[in-house]
Amino acid sequence: LKACKRCRATTGDPDVDALLEKGRGMIAEIRAENDRIPDSALSDKLEKLENLCAEVFRAVYDKPAKAPQIRKFMDYYLPTTLKMVRGFRTLDERGITGAQAQDARRRIGDALDVVVHGCQRLLKNLYRDDVLDLTTDIDVLEQMLRRDGLTESDLERAAAQAREAARIDAEANRISRERAARGNVSAQGGQASATATRPNDRT
Repeated sequence: LKACKRCRATTGDPDVDALLEKGRGMIAEIRAENDRIPDSALSDKLEKLENLCAEVFRAVYDKPAKAPQIRKFMDYYLPTTLKMVRGFRTLDERGITGAQAQDARRRIGDALDVVVHGCQRLLKNLYRDDVLDLTTDIDVLEQMLRRDGLTESDLERAAAQAREAARIDAEANRISRERAARGNVSAQGGQASATATRPNDRT
């Protein structure tokens, strides 16, 4: 419950504070039940759920206006999860066996997978607005920079690209001329050697 403890301070809204306190209380009860359940697979799911819930509480603590988004989760899904976990623990403690008991255990495990997935989706939705707000801020910033002439315009970028293309073309022409010049020098040297050997050939 370390993550839950990080948001113990009040939000300034009594209703939101009561909602978060209720959630922390249910998570504490789920943890207590989990400590009494020897099934390691189920315990892993419950620990994952606990961490996700802590992040959900943190999101609401940081922005209390998000509280309505988690009310159904708090009023139904989390209490129902606690009830299922208690039922699982009771089956184990009483040593209840048989096909029905095994089926109940399996279905509780499957239901916890669904709850964990739902909590992940809830957390994603809570932060979706933050991402959209950030994207909007970036768009506004870029527009202001362009308006105030503090960023390159499309025309300036096109001009810069044209200058770069001209530089590359000039460099290619220079290299071509140098190669041609070296070729001419080599050809002239070959002609001079041929002329120098002709008198000797006539004798």
